[in-house]
Amino acid sequence: MLKKFTILSFILFIVSHQIKAQDNTAANFENQLNLLRNKIQTQQKLIHKNAETLRLQDDKIVELNNQLSTLKNAQSEQLTSFESKISGILGDYNTKIDDQNKVIEDLKASLSKKDFNLYLYIAIALCVALVLFVYFMKMATQKAITQQSKNWSDFLTYIVKR
Repeated sequence: MLKKFTILSFILFIVSHQIKAQDNTAANFENQLNLLRNKIQTQQKLIHKNAETLRLQDDKIVELNNQLSTLKNAQSEQLTSFESKISGILGDYNTKIDDQNKVIEDLKASLSKKDFNLYLYIAIALCVALVLFVYFMKMATQKAITQQSKNWSDFLTYIVKR
């Protein structure tokens, strides 16, 4: 019986030791479970906070997109207005250039006509000068021949008298 009592004591000792170990393990598991619950709560709070931040960022992105499209529309309208003003200015400028080109062409034609008239007057003046030159040359030649004849006659008379 002592043997039975020893075995039974040993079994009870082992069982109590196992129960204590299980209690310690259970307490350890419970502590770990509490730590995990706290971590989960902390993570859930962070997730909630990040979700709220993300929602605020999404709202800001939507607002910025709306502002961007408003700015794009305003710039597009300004660009269209600017292009129409530039087109009008360029159209006026082209009209003025065409008018100036027309005036230049008229002026060239007028100058060409004046140049032609000038050249015609110069040609006529040269012809008149040539005719006058020939006339005066003929007169000078005639006068020189007459003078030469007279001098020759005087010379011959002088020689004959001598």
